[in-house]
Amino acid sequence: MAKKIETFEEYEEYTISAAELFNKKEYEKSLEQFLQMSEYNFDNFKVHETISVIYLKLDRVEDAQKEYNIAIELMKKKNINVATPRPFAEIIDEFEDMETLEGKYKSITTDESSENKKDTRLPIQIGMRYMAEGEYDKAVEFLNTHKEKYFVTP
Repeated sequence: MAKKIETFEEYEEYTISAAELFNKKEYEKSLEQFLQMSEYNFDNFKVHETISVIYLKLDRVEDAQKEYNIAIELMKKKNINVATPRPFAEIIDEFEDMETLEGKYKSITTDESSENKKDTRLPIQIGMRYMAEGEYDKAVEFLNTHKEKYFVTP
């Protein structure tokens, strides 16, 4: 592990170096430096937010979530208006079951006068339901077939 940061000048040097390492996609080295920065200045929510991103780049999702939660709490302490994200499972629970969603989907694809025809959320809900059930390939395939119809790209 890197030398412990003891002064603001060292902290500043670490910030520049860690950002350069991140931009070079040297995530392990960048992570090490950002972790040192978090020890020196724990209350800096941007450091925790960046650590969360690095963990995601390293496919360490649980660690990313922990750091992100720390960043959110620190933002709240500084009265930064931030909406607390809802867990994916909570969002999925608000959707109807897959059978109902697929029934609505069938009606919009076969009946031009269907009330559900205007519901552009339906394909997204079905895709998310597939994801919640662990059927990621099905979700990607389903959403890709609808991206031009429902999703605006810049």
